[in-house]
Amino acid sequence: MLFVTAGKPDPPHRLSVTGCTKDTVGLKWEPPDLDGGSPVTGYVVEMRPTNKKAWTKVDDTQSLKLTAHMLSEGVEYVFRVAAQNAVGVGEFAELQKPIVPKSEFGKQRFLVCRLYLSNFLYLYFVSVNNFVFSCGCAPKGHFCEIRQSS
Repeated sequence: MLFVTAGKPDPPHRLSVTGCTKDTVGLKWEPPDLDGGSPVTGYVVEMRPTNKKAWTKVDDTQSLKLTAHMLSEGVEYVFRVAAQNAVGVGEFAELQKPIVPKSEFGKQRFLVCRLYLSNFLYLYFVSVNNFVFSCGCAPKGHFCEIRQSS
């Protein structure tokens, strides 16, 4: 008679940052190659400021992505994620580099350019960190666009 026992899953793959604001960090990852013989039921996400030793649980999720909220702007954080199955929580995959939540556009001054074309107003806001906002207003509506300048 042969008995096979299940184990904990391997760490998730390709943990990366999807974006950040002044108080949030978005993360995504891929599932582990091996589930330990028991299906993965979810993921545990933890974080810590780089000046601390203790990890804090951010949340449990069944998704392959998560946004950590209520972070402190300008504080450097490290994140890690582990897969979980019926046996328990597996080893963690950790971000390769710390991330610092900050406003995407900072507290920069913007250069404003206006261009009037037959009842249409274009406004361009160019920041020092190479992002360009462009907004257009017409009598019946408006639109805004954000793009990285080339």
